[in-house]
Amino acid sequence: MPANVVRVPLVDLRVALGNPRTHSSAQVDQIVASIRAFGWTNPVLIDERREIIAGEARFLAAQKLGLAAVPCIVLAGLTPAQRKAYRVADNRIALNAGWDEALLQAVVLELDALAFDLPLLGIDDAEIARMVEPPPPEDTGDPDAAAELRPGPPVTQLGDVWELGPHRLICGDSTEPATLTRLFIRGSAACTVVNDPTHGMSDDDGR
Repeated sequence: MPANVVRVPLVDLRVALGNPRTHSSAQVDQIVASIRAFGWTNPVLIDERREIIAGEARFLAAQKLGLAAVPCIVLAGLTPAQRKAYRVADNRIALNAGWDEALLQAVVLELDALAFDLPLLGIDDAEIARMVEPPPPEDTGDPDAAAELRPGPPVTQLGDVWELGPHRLICGDSTEPATLTRLFIRGSAACTVVNDPTHGMSDDDGR
C-alpha cells in the first residue's frame, strides 16, 4: 500500500464519470469549514491518470477554497473494476458504522461547555439542539388538582394513624386536642405547625 503523499495541481485532477456518490452543496460547505478549522487531514486517492478514486467531495471543497494543489495518494495498478468497486466501498463501509448515542451526547456537551463551534462536527442543528438543550418538563397536570375519588368505601377512617417511616399521619380534625394527643406519642412534638393550609398564607393580608 503506497504511503507517499504528493501534491497534485487541482487542474490536473479528473472527476470520474458514473460515480454513484453524490455531494450536496451543504455537505461541501461543511468540508470547507472542516478544512479551515483542522487543515487538510485526508489525501485524495487517485489513479495513475490522476482520476479521482476517492475524495471527490474534498476536491470540490478545494475548488471552493481556491486551492492550487491538494495532497494525493496514487493507487497504481488497480483494474477498472477495482477502481469502480473502491469508489463504492470507500463510502459505503463508512456508512455501516454506528454511534453510541450516550457517549456522543457526552462529547457534544463537553465541547459545548468549551465553547467549541459545534456545526464543525457535521451534525445538523436540530440534533445538536436535542443533545444540548434539556427536554421540556413533562406535563403532569395541575399539581393542585384533587385526585379523582375511587368508587367504594374509603380505605382510611377517622382516627386512623399511618406510620410513614419516621413520620406519623393521622386522619382527623387538627383543631381537636384529642387528635393531636393521639398523633404525638411518647412525648414527641411537631417541628413545624402550619395553621393556614394549604400554603401557610393568610387569605386576608397575604402574609
